[in-house]
Amino acid sequence: MRECTEAVLGVEGRSAFEIFGSPDDKKVRSCATLFAFVSPEGSVFDRLIGKYYRGKRGGKTLRLLELASEVK
Repeated sequence: MRECTEAVLGVEGRSAFEIFGSPDDKKVRSCATLFAFVSPEGSVFDRLIGKYYRGKRGGKTLRLLELASEVK
């Protein structure tokens, strides 16, 4: 997953939508949000979110992670 993310980070001049299309651009943000949540700050997943999503993590994914932490 890290290798794939690094490859996407190497793409210049294209948006996530232009690279993946819809709805896959949204799925990528959701997955990057999940992996960034369990990775050290500044991870490739954080960088992907910063570059292609203006630093905004997936809201629905974050809400689900909050619900999951409440169940424990």
